[in-house]
Amino acid sequence: MGDREILEKPLQVRFVKIKGNHRTNPSVIEKHLQEAYDGTNVNEVSLGLMRGLNKLKQLDIFDAVEITCEDVDLEAELQSSPGTTDLVSGGAEHTYYTDVVVHVREKGILNLKAETFVEGGGSEGGVQSTLGLRNPLGAGEQIRGGISYGTKNSNSYSLSMLMPHISTP
Repeated sequence: MGDREILEKPLQVRFVKIKGNHRTNPSVIEKHLQEAYDGTNVNEVSLGLMRGLNKLKQLDIFDAVEITCEDVDLEAELQSSPGTTDLVSGGAEHTYYTDVVVHVREKGILNLKAETFVEGGGSEGGVQSTLGLRNPLGAGEQIRGGISYGTKNSNSYSLSMLMPHISTP
């Protein structure tokens, strides 16, 4: 069997199991994997999982994200659970199913950064510090507050909140 035939085999995601999320709402992770849920073959599901993995990493709230797929023996499950034969109706008996397991390791909630700087050809120096909260409400958001003190003319204060844009097709 060639690569092309394997990639075109019918495959659907049956369940998603999320492990390691203590603060992150599971729906945040699931929304990033939507493209994989919508896939109908090995190629579409694989591409959806890879794109979802990249999107999860871009949130910058995880130290590690790992996605694995587990084989599903649907026939054995149907034999052991009477009354569930509707799962393979309508010609879907040739479709393979997989359970997706997402393992995440969340970054710490606090982020502290301190810097010194020199501006204007050395005429003013200063110190800047930023305190951030990473994913405090579980939606992938980041809240930052900063203070910058200059030695002569400039002082500044900032407060920002970054909410990830999570769209569904």
